[in-house]
Amino acid sequence: PYTPEFFNQHLSGIPVVGMQYIDHRLPCSWVATDNITAMFMMVDYLRQKGHRRIAFLSNEVNRFHSAQRCEGFRAAMSAAGLTLRPEWLLTWQREFVNGVLPGEIELPDFTGRLAPVFGNRKDAPTAVVCSGDWQALATIKSLRQMTFDVPKDVSVTGFGHSLMGLLANSGPKLTTLDDCLGEVAGACANRLLDHIENKPRHLANILIRPILVE
Repeated sequence: PYTPEFFNQHLSGIPVVGMQYIDHRLPCSWVATDNITAMFMMVDYLRQKGHRRIAFLSNEVNRFHSAQRCEGFRAAMSAAGLTLRPEWLLTWQREFVNGVLPGEIELPDFTGRLAPVFGNRKDAPTAVVCSGDWQALATIKSLRQMTFDVPKDVSVTGFGHSLMGLLANSGPKLTTLDDCLGEVAGACANRLLDHIENKPRHLANILIRPILVE
């Protein structure tokens, strides 16, 4: 990530609009998916489906989007008056390699993380909100290895409306949130053109509301 020193030295005076990652230290406009609202949408959707015991899962919790989604999930559960046990926050950070988070070719095994929470089936969460579609597919795979029927026993949701979610060919389609990257990119380009042509006096953070996809 850019530091304020780098920004001031190399980008000061140049029209700059950041996309998806908001760094409040840097004096520029930003356009991003509204991760907080997204979690309110998903928690409300699950609550309307009858779920009360809802967990959150992310294996990249130190990254910007996952951290925001976790924050939004906690706030949404509180606003809905739903109990959130500490152990239902299934969050950790997978390992970086030489400072880079490597891509994953195969779905990771989450059974070790899920087992302590889902060991007592009568008291286990009935839904898991995942920070991404990839994590959702890995959660579904791991729960099925633990002999849970997904979605009959446990509902699992994703985020991104990505190819991984669309191509899940085992069982029902994945309920997810479309992060509307096309709209984010378009708003970013329009904001940058406005900075170039009109030199507005104010900066703005623009949040694009995602779309829930069943």
